[in-house]
Amino acid sequence: MDQFNLLTWAQTNDYDIVGQAILPARKETRVPLPKGFSAPIYKEILEALGIPDGLVWRHQAEALEAVDEGFSNAVVSTATASGKSLIFQLASIHKILSHPEAGHRALVFYPTLALNNDQHQSWKKIFEAAKFDPSHLAVIDGSVPVADREAILKHAKVALMTPDVVHAWLMGNLRSEAVQGFLRGLALKTLDEAHIYDGVFGSYMSYLLKRVAFAQAVLNPHYREGFHDQIIMATATLPEPREFAMSLTGKDAWVIGPEFDTSPQYERSVYLIRTPDKRRNTAMRLLVNNLAAQEESGGMLTFAASRVKANELTDDGNAYLRKLGSKFRLAAHMGGFDKTYRQDLEQEFREGKVKGLIATPTLDVGVDFANVKTIVIDGLPENPGRFRQRFGRIRKGGTCYIIEERSNLQRQGTVLDEYLRREAYQPILYLVNKKIQAEQAQCLLDEMDALDVVDVEEYAKAVSWPRGFVDTLRDLA
Repeated sequence: MDQFNLLTWAQTNDYDIVGQAILPARKETRVPLPKGFSAPIYKEILEALGIPDGLVWRHQAEALEAVDEGFSNAVVSTATASGKSLIFQLASIHKILSHPEAGHRALVFYPTLALNNDQHQSWKKIFEAAKFDPSHLAVIDGSVPVADREAILKHAKVALMTPDVVHAWLMGNLRSEAVQGFLRGLALKTLDEAHIYDGVFGSYMSYLLKRVAFAQAVLNPHYREGFHDQIIMATATLPEPREFAMSLTGKDAWVIGPEFDTSPQYERSVYLIRTPDKRRNTAMRLLVNNLAAQEESGGMLTFAASRVKANELTDDGNAYLRKLGSKFRLAAHMGGFDKTYRQDLEQEFREGKVKGLIATPTLDVGVDFANVKTIVIDGLPENPGRFRQRFGRIRKGGTCYIIEERSNLQRQGTVLDEYLRREAYQPILYLVNKKIQAEQAQCLLDEMDALDVVDVEEYAKAVSWPRGFVDTLRDLA
């Protein structure tokens, strides 16, 4: 097939290229790990993760140094693919190894099952390099049968969980010896993709963190505030990370912001294409088909506006590729897919056996693909943060195409360059909402009963609760 030319394609189909931008490259800055991470085991972990020279990006080293003593909460707010996972992974291993007598454990919250599964692979490499017993790594999400969870958690030093599992299962089983043992040793909590904790979901998460901290304090006679409740938050799109950390966790935090990001950036291009009314779906289909047939377009991620559109684009694209006799194929990617099928699909994409994934928002966060060269987005996201999450999947240079009928930029009276400079939306929490407080207070009372705690005032002393919550708790008690 002839090489794809965007201008010719747009003119032929009566589409307008209404915005284009080139984001320049940036060199990386790499340094050794800080002194607290000088033991050979950390170099072995880096080698297992494909970093043979033992050097990390400077912002990674600075973040690790900040949490080394165990008293600093941290927010790492740097770009997609800037190594945030490595920071909290090494911090978790360090917490466990530096206090062996305390039996420290770490809990990592991944907001989606897909992300939980994806990150499990890098954690497995770390545990193998550290020569930890495989049973010390627990992955517990909605795909794990309830009957198997206690046995999985019993020996865990690091547990990867989704928030719903922590709320409904972990905190709902506080009489379990396995649950009590884990919480007794828990000393570090990580929230990956922290910007997702917005609105009601974020409000529930804030209370969940506080309820977990109280259970820790009850179960651990040596519990020290600021040490056993240390929190690391990782995000690519928080405009005010420190303020959000204070709101979500009730604790101050040390911030590594985008201005300190020392990871490399490769030159990337963005094109905004406007179609006549009612021709956006056709434009998406034609663009995906043309790009999928191109050898040089590399791995391709397409973000569809719905599950129906994702399936339609996949079916039409594969029919087009078969007609050309192309060796490539496309595949839909959705959150409802079977765990094993989705993992196999993602691996086939990494290996180039699948040319492109056509996804719903399940791939908005976290799942790591190093081979993406092309992004296609069905509609410019109103929130620049969501666009950055998607655009950031282009790791080593490439092109992003956005198809629209009526531009969000046009309605806002702005242009693409300005949009790309805008901050993401700051998450909003409703911590003093009476309905939310009543629901969380009832959860808390159930947990008090499981922990044999009868003094309501003890909750007020152990955790800094939002205004009005303790009164709600008293009323329900």
